[in-house]
Amino acid sequence: MAFGSSAEKLEVAEGSRKSSFQPTEEQQAIIDAALSGENVSVKAFAGAGKTATQIQIAEAVREKRPGSYVTYFAYTRSMADEAKGRFPGNTIVSTAHSMAFNAQIRGKQVRDIFGGNRLVMGSRIRDLRNRISDDLASDVDPVRAFFPSEFAATTAILQTLQNFLQSDGRTVLPKHASMEHALYVKEMSGVDSAHQFNRAVSEAAQKVWDRMMTDKTFPITHDVYLKAWEMDGTFSGRGLVLFDEAQDANPVMISVLRKLNAAGSQIVLVGD
Repeated sequence: MAFGSSAEKLEVAEGSRKSSFQPTEEQQAIIDAALSGENVSVKAFAGAGKTATQIQIAEAVREKRPGSYVTYFAYTRSMADEAKGRFPGNTIVSTAHSMAFNAQIRGKQVRDIFGGNRLVMGSRIRDLRNRISDDLASDVDPVRAFFPSEFAATTAILQTLQNFLQSDGRTVLPKHASMEHALYVKEMSGVDSAHQFNRAVSEAAQKVWDRMMTDKTFPITHDVYLKAWEMDGTFSGRGLVLFDEAQDANPVMISVLRKLNAAGSQIVLVGD
């Protein structure tokens, strides 16, 4: 993964576990590469000591670059909670969602824009479904033509929106349409109907996204504010960024990393 013409990507294979105090030869090569200031991609097998090596990088930065700090992106909250007690004090440990929630978009705090009772998950997703059905009924109608069931129609819209939220695009497009629903329409009614469905469901999902961006009472999921930050947020001042489990990065996170790099951050990717 290249982050810009001015930064060379260094790839170092990590094959050994970290000893208690002294880095292995492979780990020292990774640390030296990170201290060079270039972007680094670390390839490691499962159980090879990826997190331990990133801790060593943070410790080396603390020693060699006094006053600078490291940002460690953990893939999940449980990973972040575990890592907080292991990294040195110069390291901010955060999930991508937490980083986004505490960032800014056009000078405004993300938490002020998207926080509070708007956030829904689990059983509360029904609140979002209900608002889509009630507030955007005319936009849902074209999707109902393919899936008369209200639940199926809103599910198709939400899955399409989710595909957009995990993309690096700025608008919902037919290519983001729910694959499961599109294949069903294709099997039942043919290719042309599937294309019509893709257009209808993507337009409906765009209307939902637009409402989420303009109506502070409209329910949202956590991926909504992450996508909003990726599109228009502030990315400067992050220092060296360690991104764990990089093999699982989706397009929206790749875009975040590119924008962090463009804003001056050094990126160290670590993954299988």
